[in-house]
Amino acid sequence: MKLVEAKMKGQEEVVELRVPEIKPTKKPHGGSTGQHQDTREALTLFDDRPIRPMLAKTGEAFDDENYFFEPKWDGLRAILFYYAGRIELQNRNLRDATPSYPELQKITGHIRAKTAIMDGEVVVLREDGIPDFGRLQARFGVDDAKRVGVLAKTMPVTYVAFDLLHVNSRDIITLPLVERKSSSTR
Repeated sequence: MKLVEAKMKGQEEVVELRVPEIKPTKKPHGGSTGQHQDTREALTLFDDRPIRPMLAKTGEAFDDENYFFEPKWDGLRAILFYYAGRIELQNRNLRDATPSYPELQKITGHIRAKTAIMDGEVVVLREDGIPDFGRLQARFGVDDAKRVGVLAKTMPVTYVAFDLLHVNSRDIITLPLVERKSSSTR
């Protein structure tokens, strides 16, 4: 079964999400050398298997009962790692995004597993519940802890989970998507 994402507000664009090829790596966050790269290794499910978020691909609009359709959230795609009562976030470039979104630590009380890895998106929602990418962009690249704290209160983010990849020390990425989605709502 494939997962398809449709834009909000009745737009006709549809994107198909494909499971990315997972290649062994031991590179630091971001993969290539750069001034913002830290020295910590990429977060992994297993030591030799980093997890990259599923990425979207554009396509023609269609309707088919063999597909899942979900809204496009206009956020920051991120893998959420939950263990020892806390979360860590890894962005699509394998960089640690945890310090940028401290307010997401409060969701740990809603996770009923000992360990979990989820694929999802960090979004800022307007008062009417519609995602606002412009407001989320104001959070990008902010490293000052005091400024991050202010933004966490004035423009808080929400994590929207799309897929459950790992739960309670069990890799479930090979299970059918419909089963993983069912597990994520229990």
